[in-house]
Amino acid sequence: MPRPDLPTAVVMGLSPTGLHIARTVKRLGACVIGIGRPGEVGLSSSVLSQKIVDDGSFDVFERLHQILGEQSAVLLPSSDEYVELIAATPRPDFLAQKSYHSGAADLLLTKSAFYEKCDELGLKYPRTLTLAPGAPRETLSKINLPILLKPSRMHEHKAMMRGKKGWVINDDAELTALWPLIASFPGELVAQEFIPGPESEIRLVCGSLRAGGEVTSLFTCRKLRQYPRGIGSASVVQSNEEPDAAEMALTFLKSIDYQGIFGAEMKKHAVTGELYFIEINPRTSLWFSVSEAAGCPVVQQSYLDVADPDGPPLGCAQQPGVRWRYWLKDKVTQAGYVFKPHPVFPKPRMSDAGPVRKRCWAVYEPADPWPAIVEPLGLGRKFLRRVFKRPSSK
Repeated sequence: MPRPDLPTAVVMGLSPTGLHIARTVKRLGACVIGIGRPGEVGLSSSVLSQKIVDDGSFDVFERLHQILGEQSAVLLPSSDEYVELIAATPRPDFLAQKSYHSGAADLLLTKSAFYEKCDELGLKYPRTLTLAPGAPRETLSKINLPILLKPSRMHEHKAMMRGKKGWVINDDAELTALWPLIASFPGELVAQEFIPGPESEIRLVCGSLRAGGEVTSLFTCRKLRQYPRGIGSASVVQSNEEPDAAEMALTFLKSIDYQGIFGAEMKKHAVTGELYFIEINPRTSLWFSVSEAAGCPVVQQSYLDVADPDGPPLGCAQQPGVRWRYWLKDKVTQAGYVFKPHPVFPKPRMSDAGPVRKRCWAVYEPADPWPAIVEPLGLGRKFLRRVFKRPSSK
């Protein structure tokens, strides 16, 4: 049922992540406007009252004003680019979580700053080196191979990365082959040692915080597989109680007075059992739909925290054993482990999170089937563009 008391939700970015935001906020009864890049799967969703195709040729806030007039609206970004757009253009006529204007979100988006804060708090993270543009190769001699090398501000170099999360460098020969690209990279890079153990040792935490560190929702789960293997986004996730990971995330976020939605990732060291921080995102992430399926509607709560900061929380009763899967991408990862074992990433233990009691999916929903129908075509086009487009150094 529509609820006229709720402000319009503006979902910025309509990848599968934004698609979940749109669907779950629509279930609250809010009117939902979607802003998507050309070809994004959420543009085919039936839950959107209006769709804006953002091709970069216009000011999205001015376009929203033309649609909304004097109506209030809550901005819900699904990507780092839109988080930065909100932060760079403070608009009192739109509502957004406080962390986008306090500097807290920018700290999370900058890997080097994030790890500096971990040092200050005594929280473990993988041994890391920062490479400024033009740094000599000898800088990397201070860290042991194999390593992951990635941009410090990934979202600013997505076009150049062509879908990659970073480069896995196994030995000196691979470093030599990749060095010309590293030496000419236009931004800061982060080199990081790998934490031993399979992907099934990765813990995930998401939730929403209000002023004063009040936790209005909190959900934990375990990443079991990801795409690409070892350094990608989740392809299989299962709800699971992870109190140590939740405590670690909240310790960090409360220290910076963070307010809003977040998604944190850590990995348990296979030898010592200690948790190591990987990252915290100041927005919804791809796997968040499992939280709603498991009884903890984190995205709905974060929207309500912005729309009505003093309202009562929805409540969260997390169910164990709810498995989420991004089917298309996970099939590629699954095949890789079978046919091409990786020297750094051992095969995950899929039973680590216990028995599966319920299943949900990244894109498919019976009441909104079109995104799942059109998604394979979009992924095919994207794959072909990446294969045939020359990498750019810009």
